[in-house]
Amino acid sequence: MTTTSPATIEPTENPDEPRAGQLPRVLTATEAAAATGLTVRAIRRRLDRGTLQHVKRDGVRLIPRSELERHGLLGGPATVEPDQRGRGSSDVAIVVRELRLELRAVVERATTAEGRAMVAESAVEGAQLEVFQTRAELLAAQERMADLERQLEQGAAHGMQALPARGGPRRRWFGTRRTRGMD
Repeated sequence: MTTTSPATIEPTENPDEPRAGQLPRVLTATEAAAATGLTVRAIRRRLDRGTLQHVKRDGVRLIPRSELERHGLLGGPATVEPDQRGRGSSDVAIVVRELRLELRAVVERATTAEGRAMVAESAVEGAQLEVFQTRAELLAAQERMADLERQLEQGAAHGMQALPARGGPRRRWFGTRRTRGMD
């Protein structure tokens, strides 16, 4: 039986422990914000929306480093020099802020254009409905006119005179009212 001395056994490495100058495999929201140059609030919003996947351990949301890399929030290898934390990332943060402002402006313009398009579509639909209703009224009037012309022709063929427009002879109004039962 062979025995090994304790000096020859290599210690096992904890995968969650970072190596020197490297980010850990999982980060809290605060650590992720420091590593990416985003604010803690922005990281938390992404977690709430589900944009960033996370794991909850003891009530703390942990974000895998690979998730940050997948979204392009960590540039290049996931290493951070201790003395450069906060430096250099300010330039990135400025660019990110500018891009966010530009994105907001584009989204706002798109939303406004979409609203205008919806209003225009509604106006077009209303105009089309009005055209259809007017055409229906025109067809009904044409049919009624054709019926009246037929009746007029039939009446002339039988020797009848045309009736006045109000449907009979006019009665004179004498200005006095006759009332029944009030003597």
